[in-house]
This record gives sequence, C-alpha cells and structure tokens, in this order.
Amino acid sequence: MDDVQRITILMIIMAVIATVIGGVAIGFLYDTAFEEERIRLHEEVQIQALLLEAISEIQNFNNEARGSETSQSMLARVINTQVHYQQLKGNGRFSLVKKENESIAIILEDVYAYTRASNQNNKDNMHIKLSYKSPKVESMRRALNGQSGTMISIDRNNTPVLVGYEPLPSMDMALIGEIELEEIRKPFYQTGRVIAVISFFVIFIGSIIFNRISSPIVRHIKKGREQLSALARHLHVVREEERKWISHEIHDELGSSLAKLKMDAFWLQRNQCSENERYGQRIGEMSKLIDETIQSVRRITTTLRPVILDQFGLLPALQWQAQDFEKHAGISCIVVPHSLDIKVDKDTKVALFRIAQEALTNVANHAKAEKVTIEIYLDNDHYILKIEDNGRGFDKDHLTLPTVALGLRGMEVRSHMFQGDVSIESSPGVGTTVRILIPKTVVTNCETHSIS
Repeated sequence: MDDVQRITILMIIMAVIATVIGGVAIGFLYDTAFEEERIRLHEEVQIQALLLEAISEIQNFNNEARGSETSQSMLARVINTQVHYQQLKGNGRFSLVKKENESIAIILEDVYAYTRASNQNNKDNMHIKLSYKSPKVESMRRALNGQSGTMISIDRNNTPVLVGYEPLPSMDMALIGEIELEEIRKPFYQTGRVIAVISFFVIFIGSIIFNRISSPIVRHIKKGREQLSALARHLHVVREEERKWISHEIHDELGSSLAKLKMDAFWLQRNQCSENERYGQRIGEMSKLIDETIQSVRRITTTLRPVILDQFGLLPALQWQAQDFEKHAGISCIVVPHSLDIKVDKDTKVALFRIAQEALTNVANHAKAEKVTIEIYLDNDHYILKIEDNGRGFDKDHLTLPTVALGLRGMEVRSHMFQGDVSIESSPGVGTTVRILIPKTVVTNCETHSIS
C-alpha cells in the first residue's frame, strides 16, 4: 500500500467519522427536542383540560340558575373556546372522548378541522366509536381510568403519534392531544441531510486541497525512502565485498604464511638432532600452535564470507550452514530445495544467505527447538526463503527479549533493501515460521547453481 492509498483511506475514515459524529449529534438533539415536545404537549393537554373543566363548572352553575342546557350547546361552547387555543403544530389535534359501554366514543375530534368545516360536517364527524380493547386507544383507556401522561402510539390511520392524555372527571370524559412523530422528526431529517451534504462537500474539497499540498511531500518522502533503501543496499554490497576481500586476503596471505611456517616446522622436526629432545618438544608445540592458527583462520574467513557461497552458490551454502549449525547447536537442521536449479543474482544470494544465518542464530539462542527446516524456492517472480522451527515460539505483540527483536528487525532490513517482505508466524508453544519474499530482479550477472 503506497502513501497515496493511505491518504485516501485516511480521508474516507475522516468522512465516516464526521458522518457518525454528525449523526450522534443530531440524535442527541432529537432526543432533547423530543423530550421538550413531550413535556410541552403534556402541559398543553393539562391546560386544555383545566379550561374544559372550568367551562363544565360554569355550565353546571348556569344550569342550576337558569335550568338545563342541551349537550350540543355545551359542545358549541367547548368548540368556541378551543378555536382561540390552536397551539399544536402541523397535524396535531385535540380529541374529546367518552366511554360508552364496550366502546370509546370520540365526541369531538380535530378542533381545527371543526372550526374550518361546516356545521353539517361537524355533526357527521361526531361520535366515532372505537373498540375499547383496541391497542390504538391505549391512551384513551388510561385517561378514562384517571391517568395522566404521555406515550408513543398510533392513531386510527396507523400513523405514529406522540399522545398526551388527561382525564376530565367532572365531565366523565378525557382529553387527548396528538402530534404526528413525523412533524417532530422532519426538521432533524432536513438538518441531517444538509449537514451530510455540507460535510461531504467540505471533506471532498479538503481532500483535493490536502492531496495537492501533500502530493509533493509524499513524493519527496517516497524518493527519500528509495534513496535510503538504495544507499542501504549499496552499503550492504560494499560491506559484503569488504568481507569477501578481507576473507580472501586472510586466506591467501595469512594462510600461505602459516602453511610455510608449518612446512618449516615439519622440516626442523625431521632434521633436529636426536640428542636434543628439548628442541624437538618445542618444535612439536610450535607445529601444534600453527595448526590451531590455521583452523582459526579458516573459521574467521568462513564467517566473513563462506567460500562455498561464491564458488558453488546458495543451495550448497545453505546446506553447509545447516550442517555447521547442527554440529555446533545440536539441533537437527535440514534444507528442502523445491528445485535443484535456481537462478539467483549475486546480491540477492548473499542477502538470503545472511537472513538464513540470522534466523538460525535466533533459533540457537532463544527457540529451544529440536528441529529446523529451511525451504528455498522460486514462486512466480519471487524468491521465497522459509525457516521453520518447533521451538517454544513467542507472542509478537509482547516481545520482551531485545536480542530477538533486533534479529527480526535485521532480517526485515535486509529484505527491504531488495524490496522484499518478511512475515513471521509464531505463538507460545507452537514454534516459529519466518517467511522471506524477495522479488526476482532482472540482472545481467545471474548465475545458475545446482546440487546433486
């Protein structure tokens, strides 16, 4: 994933976060507004109920003073009173209900419609009856049973509504106030759409500006990384060449000198006087020291740069390294080549060999394994080196040993020099698998190695 893709993903994440934050904010505001609307509706229903109770008491007083008055006259007074109290928004309405046997009769519904319609329409809309057990009249049942409050319900048209209900004991009725939930939600829907459009527009413009500003910086950083990678690779090649030169110099110069000393010591030992045993003993000790020095020189030159790597190639070098590792660490180590003929360029060959050495060093020092398997093969256009052990493993997220971390980091650095990648699979108790993938580069100095 390059830097441009990362920036694009970052902008998408920012857009999603902004949308979520806006949605949460609108949701919070809606809850607050809904609670305020619920309280306001309850208060309005209570005020209307008190007003109707007062009208009822006045009506009862007038009846006692002047005789009885028809219920139609009383309803006319109620309508005339409510005409001047139109405070419910949009499609909100007040309804006056009464229980009649096993039904609930709507004596007066939608005062606004009544005031706008003709008297004949008013008469036609009166005394609508609903089943007392219907879930749509839950608020009416509560009010007729003396309860007061608010709830969310559905009206006769199956429309979700916020309902406020209040009993009218003196009239043996109840007052119901309803506001459609859509009326409460509509401003927030509109606000949400506006905020979403503005947010996406701002983020889109910001992304364009940010990309224009950051693109040169990203290109500069990418170029710097490429230069650093090229420099690291160059230093790696120079270091390996120096190792190779030092190894050859030690082998050729110091090795030949030691060989001459060994021959001189052998000549002295053969031509010494038989009478002087002390000289013979000293010559023997000197010859033994020369042999040990020759072995040290071989070990040093092999450590600096194994001759087998340059003369025979990667697979024989890995097999030699596995045998040497098994000899010194006491851990079984085998090399499994998937192909006997692998074309490897010089620099990649050295990098893969050094990574294998680093992995085996980590196994010897930390894994406590009994077996190590090394696989090397070419998959499409990539060299793949796989080192697997059956040791104790480790938790990559809680790696505490600095030497292990440095070893793994060293493998990653060597791999990245050649645009490669390192994947590590490990868990406590199940061993570790290191997989190195390095792209096959097009080189002119490419050599073919085979093993029998």
